[in-house]
Amino acid sequence: MKTFYYALILSLLACNAGRNETDIQLNDGEKWEVNAEMRPHIERASVLLENYISAGDGDYHRLADDLKSQNS
Repeated sequence: MKTFYYALILSLLACNAGRNETDIQLNDGEKWEVNAEMRPHIERASVLLENYISAGDGDYHRLADDLKSQNS
């Protein structure tokens, strides 16, 4: 679940470069509900991100490739 939020926030920040983070409002501060179809994808992405962080690898290109292939 964290991965989804990280990816979403990073995407929004990249698309809105130069804008202040406080301009972004997600569901009036409430958590988004995840439908059953998306949950397995988000959980797998979360595992990939947790493994990346715990390994301390720093190869974000490999993480991006792993996430991209997981979503294909």
